Amino acid sequence: MPERVSPTSHHEKAIESIAMLTTLPHWNALLNVMALTLALIGYAAARGGRTERHQRFMMFALLTATLFLVSYLIYHAQRGITPFPGQGDVRTLYYTILIVHALSAVTTGLLLPITLFHALRHRRTQHKKLAKWTLAIWALASLTGLTVYLMVYHWQWSS
Repeated sequence: MPERVSPTSHHEKAIESIAMLTTLPHWNALLNVMALTLALIGYAAARGGRTERHQRFMMFALLTATLFLVSYLIYHAQRGITPFPGQGDVRTLYYTILIVHALSAVTTGLLLPITLFHALRHRRTQHKKLAKWTLAIWALASLTGLTVYLMVYHWQWSS
């Protein structure tokens, strides 16, 4: 016979799920910073002629960025958009940063697979040319995303 689950255990699981969900923005910020840091270390390795190190760090960066994206999408699918609490000029600044973030994040999402494709096909010249732009736009997306996170969750705004 299947074990009977008490209503209390469903309630407790729901509370645990909500608690877990509320921590995702903070984990997402950490994954975002980790992905960018790994990508910058990978870039430095490439500049130093350390190809294997470059490849390892870039793959870890892509894996971390993918984990970030999955977690980000899960959070927003469950919670929707988090409203910005500030008013006035800071609100205009916030939406300007958010627009730059959204555009650079989408651009990064388009450029990364192409850049990776060139790398995997050993098309060094095309990879190198595109990777410079990809990393710069990825850094912009990452840093503006971190700024949006800080503005929504950590910085205090007077009404």
